[in-house]
Amino acid sequence: PAAQRPAATPGPARFFTINEVMAKRGQPAVSPDVQLAAVNPKQPLSDATPGAIPVVRGDEPFGLFTFKAPDGQLWGKWRKVEDEINAEAPALSRCKANNAQCTPAAARFVAVIKSAEAKHGRARLEEVNRRVNEAIRYTSDIAQWSMPDLWSAPLDVNGKGSFDTGKGDCEDYAIAKYVALREAGVPAKDMRVLLVRDKVINAGHAVLAAREDGRWVIMDNRFDRILAENDANFLAPLFAIDAEGVKLFAAPYASLAG
Repeated sequence: PAAQRPAATPGPARFFTINEVMAKRGQPAVSPDVQLAAVNPKQPLSDATPGAIPVVRGDEPFGLFTFKAPDGQLWGKWRKVEDEINAEAPALSRCKANNAQCTPAAARFVAVIKSAEAKHGRARLEEVNRRVNEAIRYTSDIAQWSMPDLWSAPLDVNGKGSFDTGKGDCEDYAIAKYVALREAGVPAKDMRVLLVRDKVINAGHAVLAAREDGRWVIMDNRFDRILAENDANFLAPLFAIDAEGVKLFAAPYASLAG
């Protein structure tokens, strides 16, 4: 076999400055004011873990942001509910002023509103959450209406509201709480009907989020107590619905300032 040539012994490594390279190519030197994308030779290297990037917290439930959703089925469902709420507003006002003007369903709903008006702050939210949960018996839309997803206002001119029938599913509970609290004096800007995914059971769900003293709490038809956001981290928020319409949730951007 042919003799193998011994490997050449490597010479000492040579380093060139950027200006030496530029000079050989006949190019002008780089100004000392120009900052190149390179490691600062005067800064010692370290394998320490860099500090965590702070995260901006949004003003919406779960510290997120929202933006207007494209028009579609959810907008249609919400517009229908708003129309039902507005159509019943005069009758609800008459009922609040005079019990003799109440239908049985309106009387039950006004009783929830008046009991909430007598309370303040978190106690008002707890009162509405508990009373609406008691007033509506959970019934799927398939069982009640023979359709998969029908949203109902608490009162309806055709007698199909959740307080008219005493039945409803999760969206109907959340909508009834939204209307009751608004009638009891909670600003609409401090409430969101949330469409979420329950990560525990891997199913869609709806709850009401209300802001009290600068913090959001969650009102779920499955719990008579209201939940702090940290206690409701099993919910993944998808859509927020309020007086401005249907909005999509978005995670906040990380902040590089600091």
